[in-house]
Amino acid sequence: MISIVVAKSANHVIGVDNQLPWRLPSDLKWFKETTTGGVVVMGRKTFESIGKPLPDRINVIISKQPVPIEWASKVVWVNSIQQAMDYVRGLDGMIKTFIIGGSEIYRQFISLVDQVYLTEVGAEIEGDATFQPLDEHEWTLKTWWVVPDQSSKDQFRYQRKLYVRKVLDE
Repeated sequence: MISIVVAKSANHVIGVDNQLPWRLPSDLKWFKETTTGGVVVMGRKTFESIGKPLPDRINVIISKQPVPIEWASKVVWVNSIQQAMDYVRGLDGMIKTFIIGGSEIYRQFISLVDQVYLTEVGAEIEGDATFQPLDEHEWTLKTWWVVPDQSSKDQFRYQRKLYVRKVLDE
């Protein structure tokens, strides 16, 4: 199962200056719990914004640039979406794979994933990276929930939705 995990503002912004444009500790906690033990696939800019490999996950980084020496033994560095998919397919099929950004990686993977975990932040934010709306002809909203355990430390209210790819009738 390959899933996109993304948080976006009401106006579809996901980042500004290679950083998250909000502080949502309870959503980050959910992200950690959800992705731990799995594979996280990201672009180089997302990896650089995180600053290090995410612990207890296989980190796959997509970049045409050479792998920095300090991370060579700690991440899987590939130079294309196809290489990332080949690597993921070569793993035990029970390992969940999560595409975690950025916007160009999301755009390239959207036709390849089975589901999308979408955190909708209840604010309009200025930014330079976006996640385009899902095509309602291709995706079905499976689950929707307002997150009850939001912390007072969360900068904005948010809700989470799980979309699954529609199965086309033949």
